[in-house]
Amino acid sequence: MRFAEPILFRTYGKKHIVDERPYEIYLIDKYWVLMGTLPENWDGGTFTIILDSRDSRVIKLTHGK
Repeated sequence: MRFAEPILFRTYGKKHIVDERPYEIYLIDKYWVLMGTLPENWDGGTFTIILDSRDSRVIKLTHGK
């Protein structure tokens, strides 16, 4: 999260991203996959960011609606 949150805050706004806590975080092969969550019965989408675990390079950054 140390590398992902600053990128997400700049891109989507701090409040918007903080509202998607707790995050889901997975290490798949050599990639960190981080996703936001929403409270039950909330409409909307969450972010997904994929980082290369070797150099923290952003592979993909999206946000659903």
